[in-house]
Amino acid sequence: MDRSDVICLIKETYHMDDHNQPIPEESRREVYCNAKSVTRTELFEAGQNGHRAAWLFEMFFYDYENEKQIEYNGERYGVYRTYRPTSDIIEVYVEEKGGIK
Repeated sequence: MDRSDVICLIKETYHMDDHNQPIPEESRREVYCNAKSVTRTELFEAGQNGHRAAWLFEMFFYDYENEKQIEYNGERYGVYRTYRPTSDIIEVYVEEKGGIK
């Protein structure tokens, strides 16, 4: 794995304001990975489950902390599944999603 691509992992947390309303707060960090196209099989299976598969990002397992959004080339994507083929690598599958800015 050459890790020649850079993505931004986005984690959303919430804190309470003065009126006890949850306020979202984003934390962002960049990691190196391999960006790959999803296979036809993945496109089909994701579509059967209501997802619009866009990319597969392959990165070191310890770089991923269960973030639910990823930014790549100026676009935001939602994580719909992960897979760990080896003990030190994780595959993160993302989809185009409405409502993500």
